[in-house]
Amino acid sequence: MRTALTLATVVLFLVTPVSGSQERTHFPYSISMSADTGKLFGEVSVQIESERDKSKPKIKSIRLQIKGKWKTVPAKAFADLESPLLHKSEIRTERGWGDSPWLYIYFEVLHWDDKGKWHTRKVHIAWHKGRFEHRSITYQKPDGSTKWEKLDLP
Repeated sequence: MRTALTLATVVLFLVTPVSGSQERTHFPYSISMSADTGKLFGEVSVQIESERDKSKPKIKSIRLQIKGKWKTVPAKAFADLESPLLHKSEIRTERGWGDSPWLYIYFEVLHWDDKGKWHTRKVHIAWHKGRFEHRSITYQKPDGSTKWEKLDLP
């Protein structure tokens, strides 16, 4: 009797549909972050906002607060970028080789190739000596090598 009851329980478990909820990721269209960079730049904040279009959104604005003042990143730095992964945004710094440090607004974007496959590209917007210096994009080419592209900013 006990074996039959155990067998019936196992069979019932196997044929009963599993009901549960499926998690869904909701990608942000706006993000704010702050970091204390120590002696390099002190307290720094970044705000990035993208369009709410879900197919291939573009960045609408990027702002940097440094030493209590807000600076707007020139649109040239992001106008051609689609599908930002704002949840992968970071504030980065380096001492640099010269006499002044660098601050980077880092984030990733999706890029679709000619075959319809998407790839991640890494974007750095550089702040140096009181101005936005350049934007760089790093990505992997089809042959596996890495490419670095630089765009000087006004």
